[in-house]
Amino acid sequence: MSELKTLVSPKQLAKAIGVSESSVKRWCDDSQLQATYTPGGHRRIKVAEALDFIRRSNHGLVDPRSIGLPVNLGKNSVEFSNASELLTAALIDGEEANCRRIILDLYLQNTPLETIFDQVLVPAFVQIGDKWGCGEVAIYQERSACLICNKLLISLEETIPSPTSAPLAIGGTLTGDFYEIPTQMVSLIGRQQGFQTKSLGANLPASTILEAVEKFAPKWVWLSVSYIAEKNYFLTEVNHLWEKLSAQGVHLVLGGRALTTEMKSGISYTTCCDSMTDLANFLKIMN
Repeated sequence: MSELKTLVSPKQLAKAIGVSESSVKRWCDDSQLQATYTPGGHRRIKVAEALDFIRRSNHGLVDPRSIGLPVNLGKNSVEFSNASELLTAALIDGEEANCRRIILDLYLQNTPLETIFDQVLVPAFVQIGDKWGCGEVAIYQERSACLICNKLLISLEETIPSPTSAPLAIGGTLTGDFYEIPTQMVSLIGRQQGFQTKSLGANLPASTILEAVEKFAPKWVWLSVSYIAEKNYFLTEVNHLWEKLSAQGVHLVLGGRALTTEMKSGISYTTCCDSMTDLANFLKIMN
């Protein structure tokens, strides 16, 4: 697999999508493609911008390697109906390149990220968890799948344009919750919906999240809640966050499988999302 590039030339992008270099340069000059310029005056295009253009223009990929993408990307479009099954098998087998191809193929087909997460990625990990519980998947395979997913989401961050001069959102998980994948997904959904996002990571006390709020002045803060180590501690931390954030006009957005009806009844928040689609819909209104 080719190494993912950060910037590409008009010639490289032209080769990737099977058009002339002059066409790509014209699109840059017409502002259809955002380009930067080297000190020597040569155009350079961010890979994130190139992929966004490919999605918007419906150009196919002829030579993905030219911009550092998997060689078979776009050759045989992934069918959404069996994408989760394919991803599950690839994750269990540790096929990182194939996992990346499946996710990017769906992304380039203009499938919304929240749909990819809710209907492909999350069900894949539910299946892996079930198979692990039944002894059909070894511990190392489950751990490997998590590592691959983490890398996939980082790769998506590099291929999704980050909005500039946009409101900021920050977030993570509270102490005792070590699940990083959900908070990575929230960060990406926020970015797709027009926010700058900064994931603070996992296993964080509320006090340090408030330190980050003071430093970065976000419009909203998210908490991904996959696991609650101690109920009373969790309730106290969330309500403390809410008290401080609401006084500053900062929204608190929650979501996660550990947020039962009972837990929700004991805390305050702006909104609680049951899925990434719920989150995307809320952010469309907020933005």
